[in-house]
Amino acid sequence: MQDNFEKFISDHSEEFDLHEPPAHLWRSINRRIDRKKVRLWPVYYAAATLLLIVGAFAVLSRYGQPKPVLQTNQETAANPELKKAEVYYTSIVEVKRSELNRFSGRYPELCNDLDKELHALDTMYDQLKTDYRNSSDNPAVRQALLENLQARVQLLNQQLLIIQNIDQQEQKNEQHIKSI
Repeated sequence: MQDNFEKFISDHSEEFDLHEPPAHLWRSINRRIDRKKVRLWPVYYAAATLLLIVGAFAVLSRYGQPKPVLQTNQETAANPELKKAEVYYTSIVEVKRSELNRFSGRYPELCNDLDKELHALDTMYDQLKTDYRNSSDNPAVRQALLENLQARVQLLNQQLLIIQNIDQQEQKNEQHIKSI
């Protein structure tokens, strides 16, 4: 079947070449395309810049200025490993929160629940800080502080996975509806 088609094309190629647009028409089309390409890039850059500014404003307005989980004072000065762990986990938490912020408009109830859970962990962490300060570097309290930081990251990862799955499912449903 493929050979028949190729044979037909080669036998009738002259007939296909009869109706070609004039050369000046192609030049005109190419000039228009070139002008549009040149003009679109500044628009893309402006849109990307605006998106970054709006995104940064949204993150700052939603979460305010990020506060460190532990203050740099006696409790972290006594244990530099704890300070390193705190900086590490705090940075991960901030990155995950900014990822989740993309979905806050579409899934506010899930994001509000997450904020409540994180607030509970913050409260618990503040109590652990007080205990740590009073316990003179107790290993059990230090471990509880680290586990609290890890729990935040796990909670954010789980919430991000849940929201991404919901978002993907909704997109599949929308595509399915559009295809019908």
